[in-house]
Formats: sequence, structure tokens, C-alpha cells
Amino acid sequence: MKKLKNFPFLIILSFFLSCGGGDSGDDDVINIPTPTQTVDPPTQANLNRPKNNEVCEEGTSVSDSQSSVNFQWTAGNNTDSYDLRITDLNSNQIINQTNISQTNKSVTLNKGTPYSWKVTSKRSGTTQTSDSSTWKFYLSNEGVSSYPPYPSTLVSPTSGYSFPSDTTEVELQWEGSHPESLSLTYDLYIDTTDGLQDPVSSNQNLSETSKTIQVSSENNYYWRVKTTDSNNNSSYSIVYTFRVDPQETFGNWSPDFTNQTSDFTQTRTGSQGTQQTRTINVTSSSSTSSSTEEILEEDINDDGDLFEDIEVIVTTYTGSENLGTHQITSYEILEDNNLGFTVGNEFYPLNNGVLANYGYLDYELPCEEDTNYILTCNDKRLYNIDLYLSSEGVNYIINSIYGLEFSGDGPLFYFELWMESSNSLIGGQYFDLKTRTNETFGTNFTFSDFFDYNIGEDYQTQFDIWSEENFGCNGQYELGSESFDECDLFDVYNKVSTSSLYQTEGNPHSGEEYNIVWSEGSLDISVDSENIYTIKLKGGINRINLPVTLFYKGYLGYIEIDYDSSSESSKSSKKNRNSKNVF
Repeated sequence: MKKLKNFPFLIILSFFLSCGGGDSGDDDVINIPTPTQTVDPPTQANLNRPKNNEVCEEGTSVSDSQSSVNFQWTAGNNTDSYDLRITDLNSNQIINQTNISQTNKSVTLNKGTPYSWKVTSKRSGTTQTSDSSTWKFYLSNEGVSSYPPYPSTLVSPTSGYSFPSDTTEVELQWEGSHPESLSLTYDLYIDTTDGLQDPVSSNQNLSETSKTIQVSSENNYYWRVKTTDSNNNSSYSIVYTFRVDPQETFGNWSPDFTNQTSDFTQTRTGSQGTQQTRTINVTSSSSTSSSTEEILEEDINDDGDLFEDIEVIVTTYTGSENLGTHQITSYEILEDNNLGFTVGNEFYPLNNGVLANYGYLDYELPCEEDTNYILTCNDKRLYNIDLYLSSEGVNYIINSIYGLEFSGDGPLFYFELWMESSNSLIGGQYFDLKTRTNETFGTNFTFSDFFDYNIGEDYQTQFDIWSEENFGCNGQYELGSESFDECDLFDVYNKVSTSSLYQTEGNPHSGEEYNIVWSEGSLDISVDSENIYTIKLKGGINRINLPVTLFYKGYLGYIEIDYDSSSESSKSSKKNRNSKNVF
């Protein structure tokens, strides 16, 4: 009947065992794990003899210096065998007895010597062990009635311990005991040599079992304790050592502060592997100055010349943590100068220049006729030097009748200039006559008051009418009167252009000319030691209010038009300087 009852189970088991895994055709294998047996670990043994902290009188003498001592303990649970560990407390020599199957063991030891001992319980099938407590005893010796204290047990720091480099104090701890429970005092030996050097007075005759000492980095310390009882018997512990690590040194911070313009992070690694980081705060300040491409010797805008006016911007960046400063220099184009002049959006090149000296300024008094006077102020005179700037297509020659005579076609710019120099164009800032008149006399003349292109030949401009009324005979500013003398006239004309005009195309004698004023600017002229002139016109305006600017840099030719500067003679027939240009 039992077989019939189990038959269905066998069929089901057979079914499961015969089921395949699909297309693979391999038989399934059922692995049944072997149960793991747990082995209880051993427990510690309880020590019996020799007694703790007593003199062992139970040893069997085997010689004058040695006795056989029978060590006994109570078995621990789950224990197969024991290891006995005996330590000579004077020499720190260790005696090991292993794999003891009983709960006792006889060992031959030296008489009159302090020992410590403990038992380790072991069991097969496990690596776990269990240690008993540690006991101490003195092995008796014939004729000895008083035993010294046990060598102190050094507790902290453990031998070989390393303290971090910033340690300045270390507490040393030990334990002392006596087989007869006598009172104890201690001498603490500590040095950086061997632990055997005489202790300082403050470390002698200590009643406590700890002492805090001062230490410094990068030192090895050696220490031991001398224990003395009330009978003046003493013992020495073994020597322990500990170390205070050297101060960690660090390399340079990285990256260097060389081109950073905003806050950044620096790192460095110490000799002991410690990595430090810090944030560097970057502040900045800027200063500006004016220069030119020529001075900088650099074509800032890559246009093939060195004519541009440049603003130099020096930005100073300062790093925190006393990292100092670094500077970055940048440039901005103040004026994109090209050789030529610009009217509105049109540019006209200029390549050559010439100065024509027409001599000093003479004049007639308003109420006199046919009498010429030389304008003089404090022994200084005014001279007329005309400036002509032309393109490559325009040439000039000296004509004995008319002075300069131009030929060819192309742009041309002309200035009639007045200055103190008798034989050269002096540098400085020049203004047009309209601007100087308005500033000196408080007038408000406009462009059309000076130049009217829709009038006849005999028509007078508003400036002409005003000049005759105020500078004519008995006028408010009659030259030579108390209200207006030669020095006043000198100041009006010094560094003034009484005529400024240009032509953009055609022959210089037949092309159309355009007058300009520059109320909002000036004509700046400079000359270097090699007689190279730099000429800039800023703020020019023509009659239809188109802006006019000019830049020229180069040499200028020079001629005198029937004028002998050494004899101070004027050839006024070459040029009428007593027309509208003079009040």
C-alpha cells in the first residue's frame, strides 16, 4: 500500500526531472546545497594558579636558579585546546606553549623573576579564539623575603604609535602593582635617544600613573617607567617608543597667478599627501593713456599704416593672498587716420604737401590812405604761410608772377595760416577766423555770414559789413585807438586760418572749391626732429553741413614767394593780404 501511495509522487518527480530547458536540449541539473554547520566559538578560560599579584611559592625547584611551575585554569566552553603565553616582565621574553589539551601545564621558569601569563581557548572548525585575563606573579626564590614591585605596564601610547605633526602634548599612562601591595612611586624616563637617560626632576618620585609631556614634531621619543616601593625596591618597565610626525611641507600653489582676470581656485599637495585648496579673489583697476601706432610700433587695426591714434588701456589685476599683480594691455582706436581728407562718407587721398611763405602782415590805418604799417606787438610780427596738401595727380611749380602754380587733376586742400614764425610752419593748435572772431568779440557768426555762394561780385557778407562798421574809420575797434591796438589784432590773427578750402577733383585752377569752417574742432600741427609734420583737422563743416576731417603725415616742401626773411621786406603784390581777411 505504501508504494501505491507514493507512486503519484514518483511520477510527478520524474516529470520535473525529465523536463528540458527548451531548444537547448540539455538536461536541467538541480544542485542541492550542502547545509552549513555552525560551530560555536570557544569561551575564555578562568585562571586559577599561580595567583594574581602574589608570590608563587608552589613551584618545584629544579636547580638553584629555576623552578617548575604548574599553571592551572578552568576550562572554557566549546574548547578543544589551549595556548599558554608566559612573559618575563624583566626582559619581555615570551614563552609559548601551544595546543594544550588539558587545563594545566608545567613550565620551568627563573626564580625571583616577575611573570605575566594568560590562556587562549581554541576550537576545531573555527578560527575564533578567546583570551583569558592576564595575571602576574613573582616566582619565589630561596632566601628572598621582600620582592620588588612588578615592572609597570605601559598603557598609552602604545609602542610605535605616531602622532600628527601638530601635536604639542602627549599624556603618558602606565599601571603599577606590587605582589605585597606596598605603596609605589614612579620615575618617568623619556628622551629622544634610547629611554635610558636620567629623568628630569619634575618626572621623578611621581605618585600618579600618568604624566603629560611637551613634544615637538619630527621626533622619535623613547620612554619607560621605574617603579619603587616603600622598601626602596624598584623595577623597570620595558622601553616604548612613539613618534611625532614631521611638519607637513607644501609645494607652491597652482596654477600661478599670471593671466587670470576673475576669481579662481588654487591647489597644492603636502609632503604627506594632504591636498589644500583656496579661492583667489581677483580685483582690477584700469588706467588709460593716449598714444599712436607709430609710437607703439604696431599696426593695431592691420590696415597697413601706423597713423592711428590709440587709447592704451592698462588693466591691473590684483590677486588676494598677497599674490601680487599682473597687467593686461589692450588698445582702442581713437581715430582711424588715413592720408587724406574725408567729406561726409567720401575719402580723398593726399600724398604731398608744400608751404608757401608770403611774409609778414602789413596794414593800412582806417583813417589814413596809402600808408602801410607792419603789424608789431612787443617786437613780434605775424607771418603768412600757406599750406597746400595734394594728391598724386597734382603737381606745382614756382611762377615768378603768381608764386605757386599747380597742374594736373585731383584732390587738393588749402589753408591760409598766420603765425609768429618767419620761415617755418610752427606746431600748435590753429582755429578758423569765424571761431576766433566769435570768441574774441562775442559775436555769433555762422558759416553763411562768412561765405555766401549766391551773391554777386560786389555783394558783402554779414562779416564784411560788421568788419567795416566796427574796424573802419572811427569804428568801435578802430586799429590804433585806445580800445583796440596792434597787440589786440596780433592776438586775433596768431595761429588762425583766414581761409580754408578744398577741391575734390579737376584742375586746381578750374575745379570747384569748397570753403569750410571748424567751429567744433581745430587744426592741430606738430613737427618732429626730422621735420616730419603731422596735421589733423577735426570738426570741419562745409556749406551743406557735411563733416570734414583731414590727416596728413610726412614731409612738406617750402618756398618763399618773393620774400626775404633776412631783410624783412614784404612783396605784397604777390598776394593781397589787405582784403577781407584783415579787419
